Amino acid sequence: MNNYKFPRGSEWHKWDLHAHTPLDSNWLSRPSLLTDVEKRQFAQQYMEAAIREDLAVVAITDHNFCRSHKELLIPYIQEAAAHSGLTILPGFEVAVSDCGGTHVLVIFSEDSSLDTIDKIVSQLFPPGKERFKGSDPSISEIGIVELNEKLKQSKLNYLLVFAHADREHGVLHHRSSSLRATLWKQSFVKIAQLSKDPSKCTGFIADVISGQAQYYSRDSITYIIASDCRCLKQTEATPERFALGQRYTWIKATPTFEGLRQIIFEPEERVCFQEHKPGEKPAYLIIDQVRFLDSSGTFQTDPIHFNPNLTTIIGGKSTGKSILLTYIARAINHEYAQKAINIAKTNVYNFDNLDFEVVWKSGDIDKLSENTGQRHVTFLPQMFIHSLVEDENRSHLSEYLLNFLRQNSTFEYHYCELVNKRNEITTKLATEVSSFFGHLSSWQDIVSKIEKLGNRSSIEAELQTIAKNSDALRESSGFTDEESKEYKVLQLKLTELNAQYEATQRIQAYFQELGKNIPSLIEDTIIRFDECVEEAATSYELEGAEIELAKSHMTRLKEAIQAANKDFVKENSRYLKKLSSQSKATIADLNDTKFALKVFLDKISNQKKLEELQEATKQSTLLLKKISAHEKVKLNIEKKYQHSVKKIGEFITERYKIQEKIIELFNDPTYTKIGDDIVVIADLTFDKDKFNNDFLGCFDRRIDISRLGTFFRNNGIAWSRDKHVEIINSIFHKLIETPEAALIFRSGQTLQNAVEILLRDYLSHEFTVEQGDEDIFRMSPGKQGLILLEIYLYLSDSTYPILIDQPEDNLDNRTIYSHLVDYIKKRKHHRQIIIVTHNPNIVLGPDAEQIIVANQDDQGQGRNTQYRFEYVSGPIECSFTDSKIISILGAQGIREHVCQILEGGKEAFRKREEKYCLG
Repeated sequence: MNNYKFPRGSEWHKWDLHAHTPLDSNWLSRPSLLTDVEKRQFAQQYMEAAIREDLAVVAITDHNFCRSHKELLIPYIQEAAAHSGLTILPGFEVAVSDCGGTHVLVIFSEDSSLDTIDKIVSQLFPPGKERFKGSDPSISEIGIVELNEKLKQSKLNYLLVFAHADREHGVLHHRSSSLRATLWKQSFVKIAQLSKDPSKCTGFIADVISGQAQYYSRDSITYIIASDCRCLKQTEATPERFALGQRYTWIKATPTFEGLRQIIFEPEERVCFQEHKPGEKPAYLIIDQVRFLDSSGTFQTDPIHFNPNLTTIIGGKSTGKSILLTYIARAINHEYAQKAINIAKTNVYNFDNLDFEVVWKSGDIDKLSENTGQRHVTFLPQMFIHSLVEDENRSHLSEYLLNFLRQNSTFEYHYCELVNKRNEITTKLATEVSSFFGHLSSWQDIVSKIEKLGNRSSIEAELQTIAKNSDALRESSGFTDEESKEYKVLQLKLTELNAQYEATQRIQAYFQELGKNIPSLIEDTIIRFDECVEEAATSYELEGAEIELAKSHMTRLKEAIQAANKDFVKENSRYLKKLSSQSKATIADLNDTKFALKVFLDKISNQKKLEELQEATKQSTLLLKKISAHEKVKLNIEKKYQHSVKKIGEFITERYKIQEKIIELFNDPTYTKIGDDIVVIADLTFDKDKFNNDFLGCFDRRIDISRLGTFFRNNGIAWSRDKHVEIINSIFHKLIETPEAALIFRSGQTLQNAVEILLRDYLSHEFTVEQGDEDIFRMSPGKQGLILLEIYLYLSDSTYPILIDQPEDNLDNRTIYSHLVDYIKKRKHHRQIIIVTHNPNIVLGPDAEQIIVANQDDQGQGRNTQYRFEYVSGPIECSFTDSKIISILGAQGIREHVCQILEGGKEAFRKREEKYCLG
């Protein structure tokens, strides 16, 4: 497996594909290169300059290669770069005879024979013609077509590039004859170097790039930028002569010639022009590598690396592809992964004494044995998508669709706002129900007390009888009419003074209580103010002067409150003194009145009878007073009771309106429309089964449940969306207005239990997906899978990794290539995607940056090196065969494995190609 030098596959690197050395006559500050030592010293400087500019690949393309093979610097630079991670591609720049000497680059693979390259260059000039005239390179006497033929005959791996196409001696520098257009349209030249980002070009060059220039339209061509350097340091550069790496192209490929070749197939995906590294995702969202922690020899223990974009896992049947994917998901979030596995009804791979480790690019580690579930991953096991549309999984589908919608920050804000309001109303409703039954209990208690005190009418009649007896007693004692009249006035005054005294005492007690408690409450509040300032300052990370500003603002508020408190204490004390004076005056009046009455009472001859009548009057009056007080309390309780009934009805209505607003949000096309004709749709649902089981379970079911209202039929509730509020309110009123004994509860159940269960929130939502007017639940399995995959890959705004096992199930190849590949290609730039697949379109169509090949010893393609399950990884450009290596995985490159596993091998692929007759 040592041939796999780039296990993470294609990654972004800086490439300078047009670079020179001091062999060029225009090199600035030419060094002495007479000896091997001097050449090696310069080669070291060249390599260090490339590394300093963060270059991964440099193509050295000196004009006409060199004067003499002996002066060639490429072997020295290749030697210096051998262990640095820098790749040096040999090549040359030549002016072909077309259009008066158009410059082209020829770039060869890194292992190309320099002698062979030198021989090719020799063939570009007739015998006797030197490659250079003085210090200037000579123009070749052959055209680009003949050059290409000679290159093909060499059997070397090469690429032709139009050098500085938009500048002097470039193929597009002048828009002239049809010869130049013909030269530009040579299909074997796949790459063109420009002086700047193609998107910033104007005029004729922009028209050529966009395909609008007449006569210059051609098949796709890949554009690059390079330095055409004439020095190593930017401080030595001039406006026309750049330093090594001063201009460069970001290329997503392994830093090899084969990696370069890939850009001609996927230029939009693999080439970028900008200062910073393209496609950088947050490190905490990228799985960097994983490892089986296995001491049994079943799984390889070497790390398996991952690319941050698209990784595909391939292999024969039972080679460990799904095992790898499943263990990644379980190590990151075991509970979530198990839920997906249960829905998909797939096999769970369990190996005794096997642990698994996931290392994130941030350095964080998740282990299967220490699973915390704090990280997120989207995991779609095999057949998961198709299982979601089965009837028993509809709730899971709704759950996943809602999760997708919530990934939109605007939707999430509105959704959480509505849910919080709904929860707040539910809490208020529960509180109000508790208050309602508190009022009901208080009302029952006060009614019982009134009943125990006696009947008001009877007591009032008794007082009338006592009054008649008192009048008769006074008459028998010789009271004159005038005395009787004066006596009654004094009695009334005594009653009024007693009432006045009691009122003053209550008011005095009230103000004493306020005077005692208010100051301490204010003091506690002021202390809490200080705590609030500290908490807010910490929460919003205030510092220094900001904290002092907040404290000074609060100090002014505290001072104002304390001043108001002093005024309150002073005013309260003054009023208490006034009440005390009023009490004393009332006591004096009472004593005077009692003294005046005593004169009349002493005149009554039958004092015993008088005492009896007075005591009877006192007791009856006291009873009436207590009854009046209780009736007043009863009336207040009844008002609170009715208020609670009203509020409960309002909360039922308000909660329902919020639920409808949530459904409206769910159906807002801003969030739920996918593409041109796919839309997520939500509807309000009522859990009848739970309602019937919970609520009707409170009652003796042997009795006809229609006694609970007209909305019960056939042993259950007859619910409808437009009558929801009416239904719940009607049942609630039926419960509280029916005598509890007539409701016939089951043992242990009460009216309060029934009301609380009735007013639970049985409303929910159910999602579906429609394409056109067709519901997903009526579509074919293939169409269902495609639409749901589109939602997972296209609608989802999640940025954490997504793991998919064989998304091609039930999909034909045409659909995979025309739809699924496009979704994957778009989403891989936003999130890491790891896919297990048997389909070559999913590997090659979206240009997978990395391919992992799995093999089980003697169960897949052949033998492994050491373990039962082994894995290798790399990009599609990794291509080789090595007959010396015994293990099947290590004996050939990724490209060969892909061809063998997914295409049936080269011969099978060629045979199909012949039969298609597409050439």
